[in-house]
Amino acid sequence: MRFAVIDDDPHILTILPELIRANVNGIGVEIICFGSGKEYLEDHSVTNINALFLDIDMPEYSGFDLAVELQRRNENIPIVYVTGRDDLIINAFRYRPVGFVRKHHIESELPFAIKTVLDLLKKDDTRITIVEPKSRGGKSYSVMINEITYLKNVKHYVEFHLSDGTYHTVRENIGTYLTRSELSNFIMIDAGTFVNLAHMTVIKDTVRLSNNEVLYISRRKVQSVLKAYLNYNKKELI
Repeated sequence: MRFAVIDDDPHILTILPELIRANVNGIGVEIICFGSGKEYLEDHSVTNINALFLDIDMPEYSGFDLAVELQRRNENIPIVYVTGRDDLIINAFRYRPVGFVRKHHIESELPFAIKTVLDLLKKDDTRITIVEPKSRGGKSYSVMINEITYLKNVKHYVEFHLSDGTYHTVRENIGTYLTRSELSNFIMIDAGTFVNLAHMTVIKDTVRLSNNEVLYISRRKVQSVLKAYLNYNKKELI
């Protein structure tokens, strides 16, 4: 497991890795430190990062700037903001972090943040098996739930749309999937579209996905979608 710590404060870069290792319950973790978001992006040797512990208020290139760039690159890495600026926490919701740690409460708040990350990484291993109809190749796919952005009902078929922009088709009705426990964090935004809350941001009557695709919410569903979205983020955030 690999975590990255990004902060312009050398003191945080010294103590945070030690605190993280003390709270991962014996799990082997490699921690790489960076003094800025640009330094992280420019280090091409950095691969397979499982989570970022990221400062918000950094000069020239903020933690928000880095989050936007990672979304643009379709890199859905869990982010925990570690910040000394309580006033920036509300603004951070739009970037879908998995948690917050305030620097002046770092020792008391970090353990819960790490538990949230570890629980999320464990959950990310969940898969669903789908089989295309013979007319479309008949191939079977084992798809990670966290890679699915939404399901779309198209006549007698359901399309599984993935975060990389591809999709697979099965001959089913979308109702087959509405009660699947693996898809409990999905929400219907209209009569035939079932969206993964982990990949979406609600903007008025639209949903913007992590890959920047935009879907429209039906008028009858706007309030229920917004409620589900807020409840999901409240549950995920610290």
